[in-house]
Amino acid sequence: MLEGMREIARLGSVLALHAESTPIIEHLERNVHIEDQVQAYSHMRPIIAESEAVKRSLSFAELTGCALHFVHISNTSTLQLIQEAKQQGLNITVETCPHYLLFNDQAMYEHGVHAKCAPPLRNEEHRAQLVQALVDGHIDFVASDHSPSPNMLKQTGSFFTAWGGINGGQFTLLSLLELTETTSLTIQDVAQLTATAPASRFKLTRDRGSIEEGKLADLVVVNKDNNDAITKETLHSKHKDSLYLGHRFPHRIKETFYRGQSIYKSNRP
Repeated sequence: MLEGMREIARLGSVLALHAESTPIIEHLERNVHIEDQVQAYSHMRPIIAESEAVKRSLSFAELTGCALHFVHISNTSTLQLIQEAKQQGLNITVETCPHYLLFNDQAMYEHGVHAKCAPPLRNEEHRAQLVQALVDGHIDFVASDHSPSPNMLKQTGSFFTAWGGINGGQFTLLSLLELTETTSLTIQDVAQLTATAPASRFKLTRDRGSIEEGKLADLVVVNKDNNDAITKETLHSKHKDSLYLGHRFPHRIKETFYRGQSIYKSNRP
């Protein structure tokens, strides 16, 4: 990774990292003695596994000058390390995912393998802290980490061998709009977190990231006061199982435009 980061720095690119420590996870896998599979899985992927990987990556970034983007960070302890590195002048950004903001570890019992992801969902205290960090501006943007799979890869009979990933690409915007109902997060903040900041980080602002003359008309029209639960019929992924089934968002997508062309329109008025 160190050699790769040196080359990425030479190219002026950004390395996006899944931050979990393989040695820590493998050590805990060999030594876990917990019968509850959900609890065992969480035990094998603790917060310290995230923090150790982030610390090591930050050291490599300092040495090489490589720009880093940390994907799907799940807790504020690790987030604090990233904030400190930013304050020291390192070229670092960080994202979290909607499922870490809306759901806690109890969802793994309620939704089973459809709530399995890595890092795992954390407890309610950590979830609430992560939401506050988002409101406080300590997270650069939010992305789905969309990871669907056919049912045969999820239903293996074991939480350990089941495909790990959340089928949630449809719900990033709706999740953040939901948080505007319960926090001081504004719609302008949502636009920054889902469009402007990602476009800026990955050098796409010439065409995307804001509504301006000359830019691509990638737009979404949203209606408020929705109370419909997500069903398999309204889940637009090929694979029809998701942590979000049954969840009620207070907003719904009315129409989506890609390059000015309508590519989705709700059949509701």
